[in-house]
Amino acid sequence: MSRLVPILAAALAAALAAALPAMAQQQPGGFFPPKPDPALSRTLAPEDYPDTRPPAIQPAAAPPAAPAATPAAPVAAAPVPAPGAAVPASVETPMDRSEAEARRAQEDSARAPPRINGAFTGSTDERDR
Repeated sequence: MSRLVPILAAALAAALAAALPAMAQQQPGGFFPPKPDPALSRTLAPEDYPDTRPPAIQPAAAPPAAPAATPAAPVAAAPVPAPGAAVPASVETPMDRSEAEARRAQEDSARAPPRINGAFTGSTDERDR
């Protein structure tokens, strides 16, 4: 066994020495030599590049002189509906709308089937694993 190792090492060195000149003569790039793409390396003239600087800030023009103050007409307050009364859509506030959406979402989730433990739900939260 100990005689076999030097023989194998010598054979491997001889094969490598014979292959080195052949590898040195090969063209770089493999079977299909690379061809440069001029569209990737083409540059524009400096004047053709778009201007990326922010626009210069112009000083604000002075507001026109206001005419003499005229008394404003009193604005009538919108009537406040009684609690529990139907509110017209034109008077609906964003809070009313969000409460209605939350109520609908709760009703929809109550009608949904219960979750199956261990089923894929699309959630990647740790508690769903």
